[in-house]
Amino acid sequence: MSTAVRRFVTALSSEGLGLLFQHTGLLAIGFECLDRRQRTKSAVAAILNAPVSIRGRVEAIAGSIISLAEKGDLAERALREVCQGSDEILAVLESDRSLEERIFSVWLSNSKTLDRARNLAKAHYWRSGRYHCGFDLKNPGPLMDDVDAAKEAVGRLVQQAQGGRKAHLDHFSYLPENGAGDVVHHIAVYALAKT
Repeated sequence: MSTAVRRFVTALSSEGLGLLFQHTGLLAIGFECLDRRQRTKSAVAAILNAPVSIRGRVEAIAGSIISLAEKGDLAERALREVCQGSDEILAVLESDRSLEERIFSVWLSNSKTLDRARNLAKAHYWRSGRYHCGFDLKNPGPLMDDVDAAKEAVGRLVQQAQGGRKAHLDHFSYLPENGAGDVVHHIAVYALAKT
């Protein structure tokens, strides 16, 4: 079992562990009656004894959550930016739950939102690298009318640069959390691996 699973399980409350077990098909445990150490020990044992398919699913969820949680404040900021417009999720983000549990709540609500938050958080590290490009447009007028055209153009450029490999595009827009500046359009292009 990976350290990501242990860290994730340790960070979850009784309620969070219950949701994880319910979502992955693990048999329910009365976590409410256990202290934190006992909860972690019981959860880890249950995951270790689960069928391989369930263990794999828990590993995937934990890895996804922890990879964002490791970004700390950037994760918090990215989550708030991509969850704008959803008062219910923003209320969860303001709760006193652990960062991992708040991220898990967002993932349960919409896993694509978590992908977007991870992209934003990673963008801060990639800005000087070859994997991330950011552009400020002096005359964004035409693009504001049709962001999809810009998305498709960026996708074509990446696909050509990658030798024609298929690419999956994702686009979303948000206002910066501090309210400064204009709408930010985030376009992610995933070059699919050759099979």
